[in-house]
Amino acid sequence: MRKPIGLALASVSLVLGGLGAGSAADMAVKAPVYKAALVVGYNWTGWYIGLNAGGGFGNTWASETGIPETGALAIVASANYGLGHDLTGGFGGLQAGYNWQVNNWLWGVEADFQGADINGRGTLNGTIVAQRDGGAAAPGNFVTASEKIDYFGTLRLRAGFLATPALLLYATGGLAYADVKTSGQFHYATPVDYTAFGSRVQAGWTVGAGAEYKIASNWSIKGEYLYYDLGHASDLSNFGVPPFPPFQSRFDYAVHGSLARVGFNYQFAGPGVAKY
Repeated sequence: MRKPIGLALASVSLVLGGLGAGSAADMAVKAPVYKAALVVGYNWTGWYIGLNAGGGFGNTWASETGIPETGALAIVASANYGLGHDLTGGFGGLQAGYNWQVNNWLWGVEADFQGADINGRGTLNGTIVAQRDGGAAAPGNFVTASEKIDYFGTLRLRAGFLATPALLLYATGGLAYADVKTSGQFHYATPVDYTAFGSRVQAGWTVGAGAEYKIASNWSIKGEYLYYDLGHASDLSNFGVPPFPPFQSRFDYAVHGSLARVGFNYQFAGPGVAKY
């Protein structure tokens, strides 16, 4: 009796052991596979429009040169006076553009237009005119030159890299233009004023860099620096009227400086896309 019972118990043990081994194998096969964490990206491709505001700064130069005439005042007329000054002031406007995103790289084109009050003035006062000409002191003499930018715009290419799905770092460059007003005055001790005025739209170039950050799928904020150079401008003064010196003054200006601004954009594109 005992022998059959022992055989039966041994058989049950073998069966249970086999079932246990099979279950362990199934568990090993069916162990869960964990996926990488989901990373949400942004779609930068598409049209956008926005607003910006900032300030202009930087030193530029101007000069006054007398156009030589014959006679005793020829030396006075041929003198040259440096009138370097800062061009500073505020501005605000809008921008619009289009972006193309390829993986982590972005290319784009952007145009902007701003109303501005960027201006500067260079002045030489007191005895400067007489001293440079070797004459006696003439405290009433002065020479001044002024520049003002009433509005400006740019048309630029942008190229950048997405440091993170939300942060774009970019370089930019292209065309710049502005409405530039100039005025100069040579006040001679006689006294007489030789004045010159100019107003023109000047074109040149601009380069810079910036950073733009997505705060939502369709909204971003940005900061940007630009350097601009719009070339040179010149104006001629009126002639002196006898008995005053019969020469003219030529005022020359360089129009360049820096711009720093912040802004925000609204992008006409779909929501961010999911990436693994």
